[in-house]
Amino acid sequence: YLFRKGDRVMNKIQEALKEASISIACVLDDVGEPYCNEECEKDLQHIQDKITELELLILGEFKETSDESR
Repeated sequence: YLFRKGDRVMNKIQEALKEASISIACVLDDVGEPYCNEECEKDLQHIQDKITELELLILGEFKETSDESR
């Protein structure tokens, strides 16, 4: 595995993803004309989906690493 649970770099990656996810969620709560049209909202939702996908991949990596260490 590239990273192990508790790895400083992985912790930073998780922290950055969490902050990005929160930021996108806040923007999605405030979307609407004139700031963001329907296309903009779809783009933001796509970004949020990809952030969630990354978070789940990292969690899966951690789960596999934890299971192997038993």
